[in-house]
Amino acid sequence: MNNEPMFFEQQATVCRVLHEDWEWQVQFQGSYWTARSVDTSITFRPNDRVDVVGRKNLLLLIQPTTL
Repeated sequence: MNNEPMFFEQQATVCRVLHEDWEWQVQFQGSYWTARSVDTSITFRPNDRVDVVGRKNLLLLIQPTTL
């Protein structure tokens, strides 16, 4: 996991489901990224706001937003 400042306490928007219940495309800082939840029991839908909590290579790690 990478905790660089650009990823710490930032939000993204889910754009679409790539693989049901485990992988999504999100828009983050003007770019599209593949993302996975840090909690595998949580799923997201398009337009959900999520917190970006880390990065693993070119994959963002997300969780439900705390706001």
